Amino acid sequence: MSGATPPVGVVRQPRLRLLANGMPLPWPIQAMVRQTNTWTAATWSAEAALKPPDPLNAAWWSAQANVEIEIQIALDGVTFQSLLIGVIDEIEIAPDEGLLTISGRDLTALLIDQKISNAYQNQTASEIATLLAQAAGLTPVVTATTTPVGQFYTYDHVRMALGDLEHAITEWDLLVYLAQQSGYDVFVEGRSLYFQPPTAAKAPTFTVNWSAPGGVSTSNVIGLNMRRSLTLAKNVEVTVKSWHSGRRYPTVVRISSSPVNAPNGGLGPKQSYVFYKANLTPAQATAYANAKMAAITRHERVIDFSLPLELSLTPRGIVQLTGTGTAFDQLYYPDEIERSIHARHGTSQTVTARNHSPVQQTVLY
Repeated sequence: MSGATPPVGVVRQPRLRLLANGMPLPWPIQAMVRQTNTWTAATWSAEAALKPPDPLNAAWWSAQANVEIEIQIALDGVTFQSLLIGVIDEIEIAPDEGLLTISGRDLTALLIDQKISNAYQNQTASEIATLLAQAAGLTPVVTATTTPVGQFYTYDHVRMALGDLEHAITEWDLLVYLAQQSGYDVFVEGRSLYFQPPTAAKAPTFTVNWSAPGGVSTSNVIGLNMRRSLTLAKNVEVTVKSWHSGRRYPTVVRISSSPVNAPNGGLGPKQSYVFYKANLTPAQATAYANAKMAAITRHERVIDFSLPLELSLTPRGIVQLTGTGTAFDQLYYPDEIERSIHARHGTSQTVTARNHSPVQQTVLY
C-alpha cells in the first residue's frame, strides 16, 4: 500500500474483538499491541467489562491457569483481521468497577519460557527451527540451511555443554543465536515461526507524505518528529579479525562508512569498532563486517509519527518519508509499531523507524 490519505468523507467505524481460548469476550473496551523487529516478543494489553451473567465472568478468570488470547479488529466494522495471538501473563480484576485488565506476549513466549534440553549439534539450524516450532505447536515457515550447528559452537568457541544449556539457554535464545550465525531473521507471527533470510528488500513500502501546516494538507501522518545522531554521522570504521584454524592464517577485514558528500570527508574523527570472530573466510568476514556496520549506522536517523490504524505497515516493512525537503526524505526501517483501539475513541498507531544515511557508502581496505 502506498500510504495515501483516505478520501475525504470516508468514515471508518472499527470494531474490537477479544477471544479467550477461542471464546469472545462480550464487552471489550480497548486493546494495545506493541511489535518490534528486534528479536523480541510482541507485547499487548487489553481491557473488558465483566458482568456476572456472562460465561467469561470474574469466577471464570480467577480459575484459569493458561489462556490464549487473540486480538482482532474490523477496520470496516464487518471483516475482522487478527492483530495478535498470544498468551496472558497477568490478569487483574477490579470487581467494584466490573473491569478486567489482561496483558501478555505473542506466541514467541512459548519459546522464551522453555529451556532447551538438547544441544542439537548434528542438526542444521533450519532443522532445529522446525523441531522447536512443532514442539511449541507452531507452524514452521523455514528456509533450509546446510551447516550443522556444532560447527557454529566450535567457531565461536562456545562450550555449550548440555547441563549448561538446560540452566541458561531458552529455545528462543538458541533460535536467535542460530539466526545470527546463518544471516537469517527469526520471528513469530500468528501461529507461525519464521526462520528465513531477511525480507526487507521484498517488503512493501509504506509512504509517509508530509506537508507543511497551513492550506490544504496532504499529510497522511501527524506529529512527525525527526532525530539525527551526529556521533553516528561521523565516519564509522568496522574491523573484523578472525583466525581460521583450518587455513592457519588470520583474516582481517576493515570497512568504512564514508559520508561522501560531507565536507572534509565527514563530521570529525571516525568512530572505530573491532570485532573478533573465529574461523571466518575473507568473504564471511566481509559479510559479517557489513552486517555490523549496518547495525551501527542504522541508528543515525530516527523518525517518529502517528497515524490511524494501518495494517499494511509491519515491523519488517519499509517506510519512505517524503515532503520535508530535507535529507530526512529517505527510506527507513520500522523499529517499533504500537497500535491501539478503543471502543469509543477509535484507533491510533505510532511508529518509530530508523535508517542508514543515504550519503554513506561502504569502502573496503
